[in-house]
Amino acid sequence: MRTEAEQLLYYSIPGFFVFFFVFLFLITIGNTSIFDIRGITFIIAAVIPVGFIVYQAYVLTLYERIWYGNMFKILDPCRELFKSYISEVLKALDPKLVKELDEKKVISWLHIHTFRLHEEEKEGIIDYSWRLINLINARGVGAFTCILAIFVPVGYVIFQYIYAYVQKLPLPEMPGAETIILILLYYASIVVFTTVLLSGIPRIKKHLSDINLEVIISKGKDLEEFVLAYVSVKIVCVVKDILSRTRHDEDADRSIEKAFAYLRDRQWKEALEKAAEAYSKSKQN
Repeated sequence: MRTEAEQLLYYSIPGFFVFFFVFLFLITIGNTSIFDIRGITFIIAAVIPVGFIVYQAYVLTLYERIWYGNMFKILDPCRELFKSYISEVLKALDPKLVKELDEKKVISWLHIHTFRLHEEEKEGIIDYSWRLINLINARGVGAFTCILAIFVPVGYVIFQYIYAYVQKLPLPEMPGAETIILILLYYASIVVFTTVLLSGIPRIKKHLSDINLEVIISKGKDLEEFVLAYVSVKIVCVVKDILSRTRHDEDADRSIEKAFAYLRDRQWKEALEKAAEAYSKSKQN
């Protein structure tokens, strides 16, 4: 985001969704006692902190499914092209090392493209790309909040019973048929909101993919060397980390130091070969 105000607005979206569904449920069951000046003041103050926490929960759960899962998978030529470059670099390495790299997820085609985008493109294109990414995440976190809203009626019932028990009041009566129908309408609204929010994600991802592809085609000079440099630095650092946690001889240490020397000289292939050599030597002990 380009300004702090936009960042605050971005995090306020899930916060507004949370309180919207809470309000919707309370209005549905006819409980509007919270709508006083104190309640409104609390909500205004809590929107951004609550939204920030909800967004972090979204990143830990639904985020991976939206960006990398099969549910919203699209044909992405940009991704396939970068993966072909990465595979070409990795095929000369020990399969065990390649497996460790996959498990650690240290090589991301999306990160490579992001760095390339910032290096080659104008600010307007970069900003537009990030706005599309933020729009996808806004829809995703909105859908995640809808999922959380499913538990609002359950939480309300539990709160009512606990409050009655603590205050030694009569337990709340079971809801009547009219209330149950209104609650079902509340759940129907959640389904509608979730469907509307998620249905637009594939279309936006396709648009973002087209922009990424245009950037590669128009600014693709020396792309192969760029990928090689990125992957080489990553692999050398990963191998050094592996050596720091395993028993090995001095030959492996000398090889990895030589790999870093090649990196400093921008000799990417030689650095990659020395890192692979250091990894093989570490596995021999």
